[in-house]
Amino acid sequence: MKILFTISFTVLALFSNAQFIKKLSLDINVGGRFGGAISDSCYCTIPGDTINKEKAVLSPGIHVDGGVSYRLNELISLRGGISYDVFTTSLGSESDNSSLMSASIEAVINLKKLKFLELNDEKIGLNFHGGFGLSSLSNTKYKEGKEFSDPGIKGNDDMINIIFGLTPQYKLNDKISINIDMACRLLLKQNMYVNPNQDTSVNDKMGSIFNFAVGATYKF
Repeated sequence: MKILFTISFTVLALFSNAQFIKKLSLDINVGGRFGGAISDSCYCTIPGDTINKEKAVLSPGIHVDGGVSYRLNELISLRGGISYDVFTTSLGSESDNSSLMSASIEAVINLKKLKFLELNDEKIGLNFHGGFGLSSLSNTKYKEGKEFSDPGIKGNDDMINIIFGLTPQYKLNDKISINIDMACRLLLKQNMYVNPNQDTSVNDKMGSIFNFAVGATYKF
């Protein structure tokens, strides 16, 4: 109880500080997820003497992310963010659906403030962001009716993520900007494929996904 009170008091104290609030910004982005570690399993049919093999196919999926940033100075900000990605695979006549929840902390660099990059238009911005965090892959069909004893979220594939990307911005006014975010997320310690209900074998490759999203940033 004492720890909870201390944390609550600290948060309230920070948000009651006008100077602190002025350095905060919120962003939300919606777009697409591309890529993902998919198994090499085949669905086989034998019409007559012919063997037809169909490999699992992964479709592009939905991506949503949002975050809170704190500006340390004109060049660097810190951002805490969460994201949600959807994976849909088809293998023969069956489909499989998984989702990936991620949380990360990143450094955001305002590239306009670098001397070698000349961007004179005040309405145009360009940020580089990079950091790390945790991700958890979940598949409802795979977990259905099973008991798990793994650490972390039971039945999920918990892993470490490394993220980096570029975010061009167009400034509408002093408060609101439009974002286009292009990012890559590397998934370390990924044990399951994104279609575990179709193939439960262990994934021996590092996973990676790419996101393209459009959104907005609000500065306090």
